Amino acid sequence: MNHETHLDITDIYASAYLLSQGVELDGTERTPDGRVHFHLRRIEGMDELMQVYWSNKPTPVVPAQLYASLKFLKSVIHSER
Repeated sequence: MNHETHLDITDIYASAYLLSQGVELDGTERTPDGRVHFHLRRIEGMDELMQVYWSNKPTPVVPAQLYASLKFLKSVIHSER
């Protein structure tokens, strides 16, 4: 994947947060060691979203969107096995 157009991340919770904020999942890849890489399409402001996620500061999110995103990612992971 092109790092200018996509972000490759293994953190399912960060991925779920980004999805809940409007980022699109372009695919996943499981490595031989069992790790799942989420390929997310870059959008404007994505770096700032990641900074918010890692800052440990309270930020408004819609809980239903966040948990739906996490549930979706888990279903993608388990459907690949």
